[in-house]
Amino acid sequence: MFEPRILIVSSKFGGGHYQAGEALAEGLRSMLPKDAQIRHCDYGSFFPKGTDFLMRTAYLKMVKNTPSIWGKIFKYTNTTHAENKYRNFVKGFRQKSFIHYIREMEPDIIVNTHFMSAGVLAELKRKGLIKVPLVTVVTDYVIHGMWIHPGIDLYIVGCRQVQEKLIEAGIKEESIMITGIPIRLEFEQDLDKEELRKKLGFDPNKTTILFMGGAYGPTSKATEIIKAINRLNPRLQLQFLIVAGKDEEYYQALKQSEKECLFPLKCLGYVNYVEELMAASDLLVSKGGALTISEALTLGLPILMFKPIPGQEDGNAEFVESTGGGMTVLSSEELTRVLQYLSQNPGILREMSKLAGSALPNCSSQKAARAIINLREKERVSKEQVIGG
Repeated sequence: MFEPRILIVSSKFGGGHYQAGEALAEGLRSMLPKDAQIRHCDYGSFFPKGTDFLMRTAYLKMVKNTPSIWGKIFKYTNTTHAENKYRNFVKGFRQKSFIHYIREMEPDIIVNTHFMSAGVLAELKRKGLIKVPLVTVVTDYVIHGMWIHPGIDLYIVGCRQVQEKLIEAGIKEESIMITGIPIRLEFEQDLDKEELRKKLGFDPNKTTILFMGGAYGPTSKATEIIKAINRLNPRLQLQFLIVAGKDEEYYQALKQSEKECLFPLKCLGYVNYVEELMAASDLLVSKGGALTISEALTLGLPILMFKPIPGQEDGNAEFVESTGGGMTVLSSEELTRVLQYLSQNPGILREMSKLAGSALPNCSSQKAARAIINLREKERVSKEQVIGG
């Protein structure tokens, strides 16, 4: 039997797509022999020098400063059958170096966690330039037409709602697998909440609220968040964690505001132990990113989605609300009211936690990996039967 050669193509455009690819690679490595070749590449690295950086910077500035424009772009490009100028632009963009990379590896299956590479590879397959099975992992809880392409052999999705929309768009049900969006295996652990709180220097008995999202998410204005917290009843037994991510300027602004908070507060920069912070918490306040949502729900952590970006984050927020494991809040005043209400009604917070924990399939990265391995094996057997006559 030939060693498996699996290529995962992602993009750092948006962050969550690449994280899903990394989690999927982790899941595949946990299930395949050590000699299996599993590569994970960033499709943006095949763009002309500097182009990917400019595109990512423009996107991040747009969603931070003019999110309504991104919402309009999302809606305008959401066509399931008609090819539009954007698709044609993407499909013709620097294919030669990408094709060379694929031919050098000779993968027996290619997996996409970004719609852009999925569209390019589907077009290459249509032209006969590649002849291997293609898998698309949809990394949101809402489907967009840019994910849907002829020539994709398998769609891996996070929930039933996305499966239903794909079927409506003409995709056969047997070509869709609900596994959950792949997340790192660390989020599948059983972690001790009280011990983790002690490790953080927190009171193990106080309700702990975690803010995440970075400089482009809900915690981008340090003073706004501190004011929202300080409007709460000071007699409430609460403590707060805020994660700033890699934005040093934002982190320093948080540290300056930290002393103004009327409740115990710990501000952190970039961390590689998010699963511990989530497991230590009772409630997450974040934007509507699908990977963060997946990680939180897997750990049974309810979510307040604060000012989700129009487009995919709106759809992700609607999905979370449909599970009962979270709510959407659109202003800092509403955030204060909802935090106050949930803090004073711990039974409701416990019920939300229970619903969050049952919202998604467990072991998503390994289930997605198994679906990919099964498709590869099916293709291998089919080829052997053709050769054997």
